[in-house]
Amino acid sequence: MANNPVARLSIVIDHNQSAAFFPLLQQGFRVDVVVGQSIHKILCHQLNINADYIEERIKTVFLDGKPVDDVHSTILREGATLSLSAAMPGLVGATFRKGGLLASFRSSITHQEESGTSDQRKGYITLKLFNLLVKELGPILLEHGIRIQTKDWEDLVQRQPETFWAECKRIRVNGQDTNPQALASLVFPDSPQLVLLEVTTAD
Repeated sequence: MANNPVARLSIVIDHNQSAAFFPLLQQGFRVDVVVGQSIHKILCHQLNINADYIEERIKTVFLDGKPVDDVHSTILREGATLSLSAAMPGLVGATFRKGGLLASFRSSITHQEESGTSDQRKGYITLKLFNLLVKELGPILLEHGIRIQTKDWEDLVQRQPETFWAECKRIRVNGQDTNPQALASLVFPDSPQLVLLEVTTAD
């Protein structure tokens, strides 16, 4: 389980501001979960992703760099990296599609579940989202809360103009309301800890 974050940032934004946070979802972020459960259970019951969406929309799944065919039986363990993608085009997409007709062609690199009991406990996994899933799942996961490297947070702040933060509807740092100027100056030199970022949208 990760240590307590160096800061907890809660931000309320307009819907049209969401894309500013999408690069964080592609490069990888941590989420707190109860590990030792199947990919499907963690996505559906812990991260609030609709079961039909998992079945119909998430077509390619990689666990620690290896393709996964069965999200119901594959267990996520502490520190695992899970990459999710919608359908990819062409032969590559067909080959790596979970449970697809061409799955046998990459059997040698497919993730094989290890034997033994599953240790269910509080922990974390690293998630990466690709193509259409960034926009579709991004708001759900940002609202759930993601842990990112302090450097990634500082890079995000630098990429956005001051007007972006000024247009946010609400900004809180460690439970206290703050202003955009204070947020932009929030830096963590050489900190090994993670920032807990929660982003919600409002009309």
